[in-house]
Amino acid sequence: MKKLICKSNEENEIVCTHYKGDIAVPAIFSNSHYEKLLSLKGDKGAKIIIKRNNYKSIFLDDSLAFDIDTTEDKIYLNKKVIERY
Repeated sequence: MKKLICKSNEENEIVCTHYKGDIAVPAIFSNSHYEKLLSLKGDKGAKIIIKRNNYKSIFLDDSLAFDIDTTEDKIYLNKKVIERY
């Protein structure tokens, strides 16, 4: 996340992640995309906004790329990061 935030400060438009061969979230969007993001329904659609605009991406290790939706997911990620580093 630190790399994503740092890159967004440099680029100031859209910065997304890239893993498993495709762009993905998490992503950081500039204020100019606020209305488009608000119009999204559910958890789908950000990728369309990304692809239709200029973006920079941060490449992630595929083994660390997965959704964190629950406390168990967060615990699993923390364990993977500790094992790796």
